[in-house]
Amino acid sequence: MAKFVEACDLPGLSVGNEMLARFCADYGARLFVDIRYQHAGYILTGSGERLVFKGTSLPLNAFGPAQIAIDKEYTSQMLDSAGLCVPDGVLIHSEQEIATIRSRNPEAAEHMHTRRNAHSFAMDRGFPIFAKPNDQSQGTHVLCTTHAGELDEALTLLLNRYGAALVQKAMPGKDYRVIVLDGEVLAVIERRALSVVGDGQTPLQQLIAAHLDKATTRTGGKKIEASDPRIEKHLQAQGYALGSVPSTGEILSLLPSANLSTGGDCLDQTEKISPFISQIACKAAATLGLRYAGIDILCPDIAACEGPYCILEVNAAPGLTYFYRANPAHQARVETIYKRLTEAMLSPGRHPTIKQ
Repeated sequence: MAKFVEACDLPGLSVGNEMLARFCADYGARLFVDIRYQHAGYILTGSGERLVFKGTSLPLNAFGPAQIAIDKEYTSQMLDSAGLCVPDGVLIHSEQEIATIRSRNPEAAEHMHTRRNAHSFAMDRGFPIFAKPNDQSQGTHVLCTTHAGELDEALTLLLNRYGAALVQKAMPGKDYRVIVLDGEVLAVIERRALSVVGDGQTPLQQLIAAHLDKATTRTGGKKIEASDPRIEKHLQAQGYALGSVPSTGEILSLLPSANLSTGGDCLDQTEKISPFISQIACKAAATLGLRYAGIDILCPDIAACEGPYCILEVNAAPGLTYFYRANPAHQARVETIYKRLTEAMLSPGRHPTIKQ
């Protein structure tokens, strides 16, 4: 059975827990975490109130809004209903999943889509098409397909594993995560896909292995294996094989998505965000009823005062560890965010109305 101990008594705390423990003390509160994994715990306030958290899911967002954010399809529907731009997509279910729903709710089953609908969608919208789980995070099984055969393979994997898959038209633009708290932007993180740089001599397979050996998690594990089949497929889509030798200075992305948890790089672009994009991010969080969120936006330039954009996803528990570790210059930004989060959890009158 897990035992919860005061965080200040434990060595090797995660970035988030170390900061929470330090800032909680400013409010006369104490942080307790489970001794085995330091993944779950609670804040004990000076008045004896217990504020429970798990991972980066802090006691700021209500349960319902946080659950909606996990469901990518419902998130897109809500954002679209508020006039915000989202990717064109369709949610696909396995035949087994549809049969299960049909036994309970025949009318609902009639509105569910099969892989045939996915292929019709792809033919109508054109490739490339992304296929991904509807309720996973950190880029898990996000697959970019460039023809019908690849889409069918992706659907087989996703439907067998998850019972459902979200199929979306690929959208152009740079990948940004905008961190929002109570209607204010606290940070903007530009995310860049995992990539290697050629030297004119070394084959891609060796460049990839050497790069991924250095791309480790906080506990020393690997963010992604060199044998991940998505890497070879993504290289093939760019006209390269594992034995190819890229020219000196040539940059090749290894994955179609830019998640930091899969080895992506990042830049702090907080000072560049325009009022236009800031308003969009804050409206997205408010639309879902979230006080604290990471809004994933694709757009040509975060500084643009108008123009195209697309909200890919909304994360109700955005992690900041990879951003913190990527560059020493990011650490002050993350410190400020955690200070604001602690203030939002512990200061008097800490449950404001979410700004629309």
